[in-house]
Amino acid sequence: MVPRNLLATLSLAALLATTPTLLHAQPTVDCDSIAIGDIRYSAFDAGIIEVPAAALNGACVGYPSFNLYDQNGDTLAKETVNFFCLSFGPWLGIHELQLFPGANLGTGPQLLTLELFSGFGDTLVCAWDLMVDLCPPDSCVYAQLTFSDWHDQLVQDGVYWFLEDPLGGTVGSGVFQMDGVNRNAEDSVCIAPGTDYYLWVSPFTQVNVFDSINLAVSSNGGITSLINYHQNDSFPSDMFFDWYGDCADGTNAILEVEQPSFQAWQHGAWLFIQQEQIGQFQELRLLDGQGQAVRSLPMSGERSVVNVEGLAPGVYIVQALARSGAFAARKVVVR
Repeated sequence: MVPRNLLATLSLAALLATTPTLLHAQPTVDCDSIAIGDIRYSAFDAGIIEVPAAALNGACVGYPSFNLYDQNGDTLAKETVNFFCLSFGPWLGIHELQLFPGANLGTGPQLLTLELFSGFGDTLVCAWDLMVDLCPPDSCVYAQLTFSDWHDQLVQDGVYWFLEDPLGGTVGSGVFQMDGVNRNAEDSVCIAPGTDYYLWVSPFTQVNVFDSINLAVSSNGGITSLINYHQNDSFPSDMFFDWYGDCADGTNAILEVEQPSFQAWQHGAWLFIQQEQIGQFQELRLLDGQGQAVRSLPMSGERSVVNVEGLAPGVYIVQALARSGAFAARKVVVR
């Protein structure tokens, strides 16, 4: 499965079947030229509904705002004006509507009314009756991960990232390859709707410049993001976030997939690694604060032992690799 372009989320059939109603419109506004994307919960905040929209004819709908209603006319969500005009396309601007307290929203398809206002809510421009499913249609949704270094050549080589579910299972992992020239490295991972995901990265070269490093998780093709900024820290703070959390128990609920995992602990000069299931992993690596492998050995049986005598005290990364290419990781403190 590959990430879908945001424009590809537009349902052409739905757009053609939907007849926009022009009400008290500005003379320059053509509702047929206003593209409305898939209306969803925010990936990061269940109290926000996101409406992607653009005026593809280049006309400015001044100080726009959207309201969302149910079929009884009750207000479900409302936008506070945050744009000078609608996006002119081809990219759709994301409009954030705050849920009304006590609004009754389900997770399945429902017929809702979307209204577009201009002039700080003074003029009703267009209205659409739309079949809306606030939850993503797929069992997982691609997130864009970005690691940024805003000061040239401070971070080089690979910075490993790991995403875990609330039970400690590995959802995804990869590496941000920094070359000292490009300031950004990107990766992606498909995440099932849920709560309390945990994203962390391996140590990297010490950085002593204010807010020079950030780690971002983005939805909508990178348009909306959750960002962590890191100050004077070679081991960034961990990120905890929800991902379409209100959809976890709705139409998108999927059976839990057991991820390979292990436990790690130190006793004296030895680090013990125990697999949850025998045969899940075939190789073990111990990485230092610079991401360099300081120990490497094959894994066999239920438990493996690593001699850590002589290693400098500090935080290390234990990687366990399978033949399939999948791997899990844990942070350990060597004393």
